[in-house]
Amino acid sequence: MRNSVVGNIYINTVLLSSILQAGDNVEIKSRTKVLAIQEAKPEFTTDEGRFEDFQIFEVPIPKPDVDEGVRVRTANVNPNICVSNIKITSVTTSSVFQIGANRLMDLETRVKHIRQLERGAGAAGGQPQVQVVQPPT
Repeated sequence: MRNSVVGNIYINTVLLSSILQAGDNVEIKSRTKVLAIQEAKPEFTTDEGRFEDFQIFEVPIPKPDVDEGVRVRTANVNPNICVSNIKITSVTTSSVFQIGANRLMDLETRVKHIRQLERGAGAAGGQPQVQVVQPPT
């Protein structure tokens, strides 16, 4: 175990299941689900935006077996991790900024973007038609 000695850290934003860690840790687990709906004419309903309606949020992510058989021998001559100045704009969406050691990180972000855009005037009464554009899941 080592000490984290930090002069200055300036981070403008840490959000959406992200972590700022100064020091050692054993395990970090962070999850984020984002459903981003962009509408040409926003109309909000009470049942809009349920994660369970989209398969991308439910499908298990395969995890590789990590058994590398690597032996590591470390000799820390200095017990301190020394950092002078750090400037970061943003740490976001299940990401980690850490000064120190960590044994295991399990980070997951799932994002679904839906854009409902107008594409000119429709035939009926000059009302615009809405085109739903979705990237493949």
